[in-house]
Amino acid sequence: MLLAAHRFGLGTIWRTGSLCYHEKTKEFFGLSDKGALLGLIYVGYPDMEPRHVKKTSYKDVTTRLS
Repeated sequence: MLLAAHRFGLGTIWRTGSLCYHEKTKEFFGLSDKGALLGLIYVGYPDMEPRHVKKTSYKDVTTRLS
């Protein structure tokens, strides 16, 4: 989901913490007593240009076992 958002020019960040465990948050999302929220994904338009990152091919870091 984060990669798909990036493809459309959106910035994302996965966050967790006390907000995920608050009763009002569980109520908002309709979670049962056994339900759990693992994190929230914040999405928005970045206010800066993304830095260029050298991509490594999967072929350089994987080995096929036959």
